[in-house]
Amino acid sequence: MRDVAAHLLDIVLRKLSLVRDSWLVEKANPQPTQGVVALVNRLNQEGVAVHRRLSPAVLPGLRQGIGNAVQRKLAMAGSA
Repeated sequence: MRDVAAHLLDIVLRKLSLVRDSWLVEKANPQPTQGVVALVNRLNQEGVAVHRRLSPAVLPGLRQGIGNAVQRKLAMAGSA
């Protein structure tokens, strides 16, 4: 369960970085479907590995707070 929470946190952190800050760590241009799958799997594995350092109690609250920030940013972008 903790890995699932870590995975969800990583997704919202990457989304916030992209939407709010236009931040991409790497430019990815995988051609075949297998390349896309490999990229997504690698990003997910790396994110979970990093967030395993956080306690199970920290993960849900952090994900919720960041998820709220993403929603506010998307709402602001939609109203512009």
